[in-house]
Amino acid sequence: TWNVLKDQVDGKFLSTQVAGGFIGCLVGMYATSSGQPTANTASFKYLKYEGNDPVYKQLK
Repeated sequence: TWNVLKDQVDGKFLSTQVAGGFIGCLVGMYATSSGQPTANTASFKYLKYEGNDPVYKQLK
């Protein structure tokens, strides 16, 4: 799910092409207990990113 944090922001500087190298942007899975104590755990065995979401398509 995408949540717009701020509209019309230029994020080109987050591109390795513009920055000239690795800039620390990562895609990955995330689990949280929303700040609440928990004994729960999260395990991820597989992540496949295809780059076909609407935001990625706008950048092409």
